[in-house]
Amino acid sequence: MYTVQEGRAKGTLFKLHFTQYDNHSDIPSWSGGYGNIFQDERDVKFMVIAPFTIF
Repeated sequence: MYTVQEGRAKGTLFKLHFTQYDNHSDIPSWSGGYGNIFQDERDVKFMVIAPFTIF
């Protein structure tokens, strides 16, 4: 997580998040016991939150 301290982008927040989940099953995703959900997951999220003024 990093927040810009000075300049035009002051207050802008950058976040990087990584998730890795292993269900430890041999069931393929979207089938078997839980037919509507993934069994394992790996994803990366990069978020930018920037303040702005409407008026």
